[in-house]
Formats: sequence, C-alpha cells, structure tokens
Amino acid sequence: MTDKFQDLLKSEQFAKTTAILPIILGTDVSGIPIIKDLNNCPHILIGGKTGAGKTVLLKNIYESLSDKLTAEQCKFIIIDPKAYDFKEYSKNNNLLMPVITEPKYAFNVFKNVVAIMNDRYEILHKNQMRNITEYSKEHNDMPYIVIIIDEMADFMALNKEEFETFFKTIASKARTAGIHLIMATQRLNRDNFTAVIDEYMPVRICFKTTKDNSELCLGESGAELLLPYGDMLYSAPGHSVKRIKCIK
Repeated sequence: MTDKFQDLLKSEQFAKTTAILPIILGTDVSGIPIIKDLNNCPHILIGGKTGAGKTVLLKNIYESLSDKLTAEQCKFIIIDPKAYDFKEYSKNNNLLMPVITEPKYAFNVFKNVVAIMNDRYEILHKNQMRNITEYSKEHNDMPYIVIIIDEMADFMALNKEEFETFFKTIASKARTAGIHLIMATQRLNRDNFTAVIDEYMPVRICFKTTKDNSELCLGESGAELLLPYGDMLYSAPGHSVKRIKCIK
C-alpha cells in the first residue's frame, strides 16, 4: 500500500491506462489506484469541510493530467480565490494564463472560455467532426482545456446569475469542444448548490461534511461518517457510491 501520490503516478495501473484524460482520485481500501477518465465524467463537483482534502485532490488531478499529457495536448485555467494554494503553478507552461486569484476578473475569463467553445464548435462543424477527440486524431492545434475552480461559492456570492449562466453553458456543451470543469466548495448549501448545479454536474465527490450536506451533494448520507482528512465518497450516474482515499 502506498502513502504518496507520486507513487501512484509511477504505478503500473496509471502507466497502462487507456483513458484520454486520466485522473488519479486516490486508492481503494487495498491501496489500488482509482483512475477515472475526465473525458467521460466530463465535469466534477467536489464538496467537503475545510481541511478535508479538496485542494489536495484538485492538485492531484492537475498532476495526473500534466504527467500524461503535454502542454500542447492539455491546457489549464486555475482559479484560486484563496491566492496561495496554486501559486506554485503560475509559471507552468500548460496554463492558458497565470493562476487567477481575483474572482471578479474570472468573469471575463468565463466569457472568453465560452467564445473559445463556440469557435471550436464552428471548426468541428466545418471539418465534419463530432468532437475534439475525433478532431485530434488528425490535428494537434486544439488542446483540451481543464478549468479548476477552488471555491465555487465565491462566484455565486459575487454574481450568482452570471455564474450560473456561464456554468450552464459550459456544463451542457463544452465536452464536445474538449473543455472540462472541476469545481470545489466547502459551502454546501442551497444558496450555492442550486438546481442548475445539481442538474449539470452529475459526478460528485464529497469529503467529510455534515449529514445534510452529504445528502445535498451525493443524494444520500454517509460523508458525515468519513475520516477527517483524505477520506471521500465518489458518486457518478449508474454507479454505486464508492469510498476512496485521497493521498498527498
């Protein structure tokens, strides 16, 4: 059984994965890496109390994709209102822009992402391609884009309507264009976890939280029984909830 995330990156399971956008979420009870394909998710909502492991998981997802895909194949937009958790990544060449720490500036980024998505739809249509995966077999000028938001609630507080509009547009259409959204929040409540979020973000991960928040995030209780750090529940349509250990 491993106790370091770097060991998971070197594991046989990760080396042999055929996932297009492989992400290591952690390990099962036997220490076997749990690897998912973000291309199939295609967006993920992460909830849980402060210090439970949300940011570590976001970093692990980033490291997984960076390990498998070059900067030409996958680009990132990282939005970190806390302004310190992702500071070390700011100069990495697989970022579309430096790490964004001011939520108000992020709204312009959201508009640019929608414009990129619409441009990609036109290119795919002109080339009679169904999606970016099919397009990438013949071209290398359209990298996947992964947007990581470390506190969704900050945007709901600033401009809920505008954020929900962006979110709905991205979550419902972006997969075809190779754009994926991963959002985390410690504030699991009805003000932030709205019907729009619920509908368009079917893949959920929940760390330690209250019973009510567990039911809100996962549709069932259980997260209130998790260990204080690194323990999480993974929920996806058509699958039973799975317990996973996040490793730093």
